[in-house]
Amino acid sequence: MLKSFEKHLNAVSRKCCNFILGSSIPVLGFYCADTCIRNAFMEFMETRNSKSKYVEAFNTVQSNGATSAISTFHILKDEIIRRIPLLPIIQELRETRMSEVSAEEKILLWNQLKFMSLVRMFTTLAVLAQCNLLCKLALTVLGREAFKEQMVKEFDPSNTLRPSGSDEDPAVFTGIAYILLNNQLDELIQQVQLAVTLTFEEVSPTDIVDRKLIEALTTRVVEVFVNNYQFSIDGNKEVLLAEIPKQYIVTGNLLYRVLELEDFATQMDASIVMKNELIALNEHMLTYLPSIPQEGIRLAKILTTFTKISENVFEAPFQEQFFQSLQMVSDVNRYMAIVFSSFDDC
Repeated sequence: MLKSFEKHLNAVSRKCCNFILGSSIPVLGFYCADTCIRNAFMEFMETRNSKSKYVEAFNTVQSNGATSAISTFHILKDEIIRRIPLLPIIQELRETRMSEVSAEEKILLWNQLKFMSLVRMFTTLAVLAQCNLLCKLALTVLGREAFKEQMVKEFDPSNTLRPSGSDEDPAVFTGIAYILLNNQLDELIQQVQLAVTLTFEEVSPTDIVDRKLIEALTTRVVEVFVNNYQFSIDGNKEVLLAEIPKQYIVTGNLLYRVLELEDFATQMDASIVMKNELIALNEHMLTYLPSIPQEGIRLAKILTTFTKISENVFEAPFQEQFFQSLQMVSDVNRYMAIVFSSFDDC
């Protein structure tokens, strides 16, 4: 009975179309499917109570995803600081005040500090965007399955899609998201370094720049990074799952969800969402720049401000403000809505 129902369910799911998330009221259109199963689903989705449950489930998943993203970033920020340290360069600069160091050496150290500050700042923005995207994707995939099971129970309370004691725990899945992000960090930093180098190699710290040029330069960094960086799940997935705490029994269910997460996280749509997130974060970051006079200002002074921003972004109030700017990116919710409505087990 259960297998037969799942067969019909997948037939209907593959023909799911015309998903609309407007005014927080999602509508699922099903067509060309088995009449009995189709009618059962339509009857379920047409009731006001069911729509309310759908919206509530979706909104809960997104809220939990945002919270998980902040927690994940809080852990990853220590890795960013460790892998892109600014303190040694700052200490060297302090020591030059007490020693006879040539002006050329001091300029070299200042330029190195400014370059590393840019790299750390844009790495931080990229990790913020990825945490928001991947954590929300992870919980949306799990939330969709939970809602799907709820629909099945509405259709036939005696059936269930998943065995009791499933290992699809949100804490485990967000832990996997952290492992994936941490494993990708070195590659991400390399691509940020490339983007910063290509963008700023033609300008000198002594150049006079205005706000429009600064905006163009930072936007260019985002574009170069997005064009060269591609999120992926490398290595043996069994090794990845082996890092899960032993109190959880890893089953095929969780492995399948990891494959789903990989599929959604590596699609072109996800890259577009990532780019729009970075654009929003970059725009928010620019609000911290000092007032620039009409005649312009030395780039070196702006880069000094970037150094301060790269330090402040790790503080709680600044983190919250950056994450709030991500919640304004409508493409994130649109993509999560598509994922949440993809009732397809194939």
